[in-house]
Amino acid sequence: MTHDIAETLGFHHLQGELNIKDVSDSELHDQELNRIYDVYLPNKVYEGIEDFISQLKIPDNNMSVSSFLKFLGDNLPPDNNSILKICAEKNVPIFCPAFTDSGLALQLGFHNQNLNLNHFKDMLNMVNLAWDAKRAGVCIVGGGVPKNFILQSLQFCPNSAQYAIQITMDRPEQGGLSGATLHEAISWGKVNQDAKFSTVISDATIALPLMLWFLKKSSFQN
Repeated sequence: MTHDIAETLGFHHLQGELNIKDVSDSELHDQELNRIYDVYLPNKVYEGIEDFISQLKIPDNNMSVSSFLKFLGDNLPPDNNSILKICAEKNVPIFCPAFTDSGLALQLGFHNQNLNLNHFKDMLNMVNLAWDAKRAGVCIVGGGVPKNFILQSLQFCPNSAQYAIQITMDRPEQGGLSGATLHEAISWGKVNQDAKFSTVISDATIALPLMLWFLKKSSFQN
């Protein structure tokens, strides 16, 4: 969400050197450029986000993270490419269970020390969504905290996921959740034993656009 806000405010990510063996991270540091593999993020991006954050008048210091992200989206300028803005306009909740692990949260903490976002509200809201679903399905891009946040909600519901897709490049042997198979989720009761599911071993920036293109094409044909 930090990077989404940056782009919406007009601060852009830069294409860096494709051959990272030729990159000097010390030189990038001196130039105030932060490297994310082959993408560079100037320090001025965070300065722009800080200016945006410092001007916000937060209405409730004890709101859920999803409610706060809705508030941020409402205050962003119009942008059809912004996840936060579009979801706020369409009233689609964004759950971010690891929100405090972000540059955005750091700046919020510095400027709003009384802010106490309630993660438990979001946890219960996610469980309620899963509980109310007549037929549950999940599409997981990557893994980590968001993956478990979704799947653990299904674990305690009458109906576990009957459809599941996972796009990942991680391996299951290390025992980390990002590489854990959907087969493994069956043992936890998170994915139904009779579910239709598939794990796609691929770069998500390749696989996800192709999947969405196919869905869009299929919807037009039907």
